[in-house]
Amino acid sequence: MSFWALFTLLCAVCALHIGAGLDRDEGAFLTIAQLTLHGRIPYRDVFDQKPPGIYYLLAALLTLTRPLSLHAQILVMRLAAVAANALSGVGLLRLGARWSRPEAGRLAALFWLAACAISVFGSNQLFTEPFATVATIWAVERVANRATIRAGLEAGLLLALGAFFKQTAVLALPSLGLLIWSQPAGKRAYTFGALLAGAGLPWLVLLGVYALLGAAGALVYQVVIVNLVGYPEAPVASLPIFLTLTLGFLYCGPLALALLRLLARARQRRMQPHSVFSTRRKTILIGTALALMLILQTAPMLAHPYPHYLIQALPWLALLLALGVAPEEKRSAERGFLAWGGVALRLTLTALPLLIGVATALASAPVESAALGAQLARGAWIAAHTPVNADLLIAPAEPEYYYLAGRLPTTPYVYLLPVNHATYPLANITEEIRARRFAVVVRGPNYVQNDSPQQYAAMEAALNQSYYVAPGNDKTVIVYQR
Repeated sequence: MSFWALFTLLCAVCALHIGAGLDRDEGAFLTIAQLTLHGRIPYRDVFDQKPPGIYYLLAALLTLTRPLSLHAQILVMRLAAVAANALSGVGLLRLGARWSRPEAGRLAALFWLAACAISVFGSNQLFTEPFATVATIWAVERVANRATIRAGLEAGLLLALGAFFKQTAVLALPSLGLLIWSQPAGKRAYTFGALLAGAGLPWLVLLGVYALLGAAGALVYQVVIVNLVGYPEAPVASLPIFLTLTLGFLYCGPLALALLRLLARARQRRMQPHSVFSTRRKTILIGTALALMLILQTAPMLAHPYPHYLIQALPWLALLLALGVAPEEKRSAERGFLAWGGVALRLTLTALPLLIGVATALASAPVESAALGAQLARGAWIAAHTPVNADLLIAPAEPEYYYLAGRLPTTPYVYLLPVNHATYPLANITEEIRARRFAVVVRGPNYVQNDSPQQYAAMEAALNQSYYVAPGNDKTVIVYQR
């Protein structure tokens, strides 16, 4: 099977996940996107701690898919994430071929798509990470083998685009700097300056636009400050031991293979004419840049262990693994035990990620589709009990039901989580419930959260005292009416 046929097949396997149930983050993004279409300004009129790129992308997709049913709308919009992952694969194809051989680029692209096919990462859902990742990969591609002002500026603009979706895209800056420094002396300083200018100017323009809208302070507070000081950490020790060991194996193996291969190349006196590894210094800098990229893009997940945070690290893991297992251009004529053992290990490491990705996608797709169907039914149930333009509160953190019910929140928050408790104290919301401010309140699962159990218990008591339960709830979400 040709590479492009396998590439297309893996993209199709990834598309099996577009029918998964909506995640809380997706629900928040879709609800805020709906609000922007009704004239609301993110941060000024509604709270969230993500950059604005995802809201406006989804607003555009919602406009384009408006004639479709909700189910079809979700499927079509998620194809944008699949397309972003495919474009990331093309970027990895170019990087692997540029830094090693075409086989390494092909393997990197296939490893990446195989990882995207594993449902736990959510790579094919409407998270911010797939869109931040594709911009970051192509920013690296721009300066992978050139140090020009134009390349630096293009890389900076792409990095800024990535940061418009996820702030942590800026963690690629040190690696981009190392890649620029690996190039021959000349315009390296100018290239790095252009990189910084390209990365910074779009944000200055964005701040200027939001200042005109009276929302610059809110943007800085929610997108920057809240993420640094207002977001409770979940340390890596809270990760399940199996996941911790798995991540350790997945990281140490490719890192060791790739770095050993790169060091071996660095020790060679004569390099292949087409290879960019023409000097020991350049080889070491590129290897360091890739390892640093992997480590820094993983760092956010160590503080907040959400699997989709790994999406930004997976392409670099795939690239390192590909550089480590891709066959050399000239194979030794010897076929001893060690030589055949190396071939067997290479084939195993090549086939295993592909098989795991395809198998997990095929196994999880039916379950995911059933979950989305159940959510759509609950959204219709909420809509049937909520008049249009009624004051609706969905709490504590199931914002997807605003979108699925076709109703807009009337509060400046779409969820209640520790990240916004300081801005919207739970005690104040409890008093609003007690005063029956909302026409309908939808109580989601796990209403009494671990972060503030006493305050949530008081909120639930006020809800039971001031509202009655609409008949026919399925106990997953409960509709209260006043």
